[in-house]
Amino acid sequence: MKQDGHETFEEMVGPAGSPLRRVRLLATNRANRTRTKVKAWLRTRFPFVLPARGPLSDLDGGIDIPVHIFNRDPLILYVPVGGRRPLYALAALSRRLASRRATFLLMPNWTLERPAVIDQIGRDLAWFAWACPNHELIFLCNTEEERRLIASVGGNAIFSNHNLMISEDIFRPLPDVSVEYDAVYNGRISHTKRHYLAFEIERLVHVTSSIGELPPAGDRAFIRRLQAQSPLHRIANPLVDDLAGRLSPDEVNHVYNQAAVGLCLSAVEGAMYSSMEYLLAGLPIVSTPSIGGRESPRAEWRGRARSRRHAGWRSARARR
Repeated sequence: MKQDGHETFEEMVGPAGSPLRRVRLLATNRANRTRTKVKAWLRTRFPFVLPARGPLSDLDGGIDIPVHIFNRDPLILYVPVGGRRPLYALAALSRRLASRRATFLLMPNWTLERPAVIDQIGRDLAWFAWACPNHELIFLCNTEEERRLIASVGGNAIFSNHNLMISEDIFRPLPDVSVEYDAVYNGRISHTKRHYLAFEIERLVHVTSSIGELPPAGDRAFIRRLQAQSPLHRIANPLVDDLAGRLSPDEVNHVYNQAAVGLCLSAVEGAMYSSMEYLLAGLPIVSTPSIGGRESPRAEWRGRARSRRHAGWRSARARR
């Protein structure tokens, strides 16, 4: 077990069958981690050192960055940031827009409350001031401490937890759906999500996905481990080639309505969208202590979810 109760790879995948199969699985994971580290090292540095023009200027063109356009003139973009160097993908985008006046609203999707990350942000903000003077960066912080830390290195920051952006039109109580599970846990395949804390729950449904933290063989072994816990545990996602497929937001909301409570089990993360989705679906939450922001907006929305249940929206929500 690692710091913060995070599982090691061996603990996540559980028994792997024969010794040879286990050796192969561990070797595959080690190769995947090495490849990921090399790619991350290159991707997080290229945008800050490449020239603005010429044949080398587009070497960072493979970086993906989700962007929501709030306004086109003047240009206002809503951009998620995170990781060990949160602003690297934004730097790749900003270099291409350097001549335009633009405002970037930055939403941390992982906690920035880490000294090394804050120091790096301070250095990178100096690069933006030099390379992109027409751009304004505003951090929408998930916690007041996060806002204070960003401000301490010269960043423009306000407290605006991103869970308040979730739509009430999608995640909502469904009065005709009956409760089948004691709990639901929406957590991707990651050592940070600590799925093992829920293994003793009698009836549990998982909503899960992979973002490549494990190699495909590791994802398959982890899914087998979840399936082996109990015949009363279920993975809601469709399984394609023994890997978890995607669910639409409406399908996720339907799964939530089949459960009595929603689980939040990670110790360190971002503000955790699914915690707010649980509340909007009318579920109470069972949470472990955490940093990252999932506690910040819940008091306001907890009252809203409770009022819905009292109004009869959740009459079917009573636990058996």
